[in-house]
Amino acid sequence: MLSDAGLPEHTIRPVATGPLLANFNTIVLSLPRFPSAGGIPLYAAFDALFLKARPRSAERNPLGYLFVAKKHA
Repeated sequence: MLSDAGLPEHTIRPVATGPLLANFNTIVLSLPRFPSAGGIPLYAAFDALFLKARPRSAERNPLGYLFVAKKHA
């Protein structure tokens, strides 16, 4: 779609990785603000351990994607 829109130079990168952080992202809105802020480092640490055991899981569990495109002059 980016090429069709006249943006031939583009990259698409996943934002954050791991199934635990993706899960945390879905439950964070139901938690009070203070405990949810403290959960991020805990989830990130468990995610790092999980991704060492199953590195391909990072490709399947992004929180979102970053699109960077350049239009030629």
